Amino acid sequence: MEMYFDFLMDQFRNIERSDAIYVANFDKDKIGRCIGGSNFLAMGNAFFRNVPIFLMFPPPVIGYRREILAMRPIVIGMDWDELERRLMDRTRTEYNWRSRYRLF
Repeated sequence: MEMYFDFLMDQFRNIERSDAIYVANFDKDKIGRCIGGSNFLAMGNAFFRNVPIFLMFPPPVIGYRREILAMRPIVIGMDWDELERRLMDRTRTEYNWRSRYRLF
């Protein structure tokens, strides 16, 4: 349990230092486009800190879908150019996003 506590604290600190989070919500345990407890918690932390949330796929049809949608995640698939555009629009900078942005 202590190891998982440390993992979550590290995850929260990483999000705090990030410009965005990207959730790769693959199918898992017979749930299509799964967003499990740990990812949902990370998304809530990012939402609280006003860190943009990007998803690989639209959120799954599950009991807490409304909460996920309320965080206004942006579905971009694996379109890294779209990710760059979104982050550039957010910061209005001309830096190379791969060296400028910290993703978690």
